Amino acid sequence: MNKKALFYGLIYSITFIAIKLTVLLGGYSLNKFGYYFSNISCVLLIIPFYFIALKHIRDRDYKGVISGRDSIKLLLTIFGVSAIITGVYNFIEFECFGKKLAIDYYKSEQFLIYLKSQSKIKVEDYVKIIAEQINNASSFKSTTGKLFSAILISTSSAFIVASIMKRNAK
Repeated sequence: MNKKALFYGLIYSITFIAIKLTVLLGGYSLNKFGYYFSNISCVLLIIPFYFIALKHIRDRDYKGVISGRDSIKLLLTIFGVSAIITGVYNFIEFECFGKKLAIDYYKSEQFLIYLKSQSKIKVEDYVKIIAEQINNASSFKSTTGKLFSAILISTSSAFIVASIMKRNAK
């Protein structure tokens, strides 16, 4: 296992956590911009890390030549390290802040407007739906949902970056 791949996975995770904490502690978690910005940017942020890490490792450790298989191994190592660290962070974040944020959201005017926009939902069911949503909020579901999108985007982008950055011996 390449130590530089572990290092890049750790650096990505630190950047991920810094963005998430900035949005969370800045109070932007419940508005659309903060929510979408933090989630989308953190998932897509791994792609530049893939390019930088693979170029650095290819040029320094592999003397400018790297196979597709070795590229994939390095990039999936970066993803594996980052998935573990960010998964643990997401779990802890939900336990410390997320449960309260979820309750605040489900009791907010924003969620009520959403419910009113759903024509199939009756007004008398709003209280039941809100209570059900609050009871179903869990750190496991939250972490699983975030990791699923990360798995889809990170693994597919790892294969794309590996195919772009591989270099065979001449």
